[in-house]
Amino acid sequence: MSLFDRKTPEEKTREMLEKYGLDINSYTDKEIRTRNAKDLKEISEALWGSGLDKFWTRLYTNPAQRIEMNLLSVLVKQTFILIRQNELILERLKTFNKK
Repeated sequence: MSLFDRKTPEEKTREMLEKYGLDINSYTDKEIRTRNAKDLKEISEALWGSGLDKFWTRLYTNPAQRIEMNLLSVLVKQTFILIRQNELILERLKTFNKK
């Protein structure tokens, strides 16, 4: 990609959705379930404070801040799961409505 390449708003949106695992239209049901399982694992690790990827937070924050950060992270991931599940439900309702 050169310095002057510009992305359309649609491309930027798609990249953002893909980054967070929310590009529902490009996933199969199995891929969505896999992403949900991954997020659930990360949620359980965050709740128990065993996320090694958050090692720096243990060094530079106090326990109350770590708890807040973990809970906020959990809420965001839960929201992503709910979004994906709602999209699956909507797709199933659309196919049911066509019958």
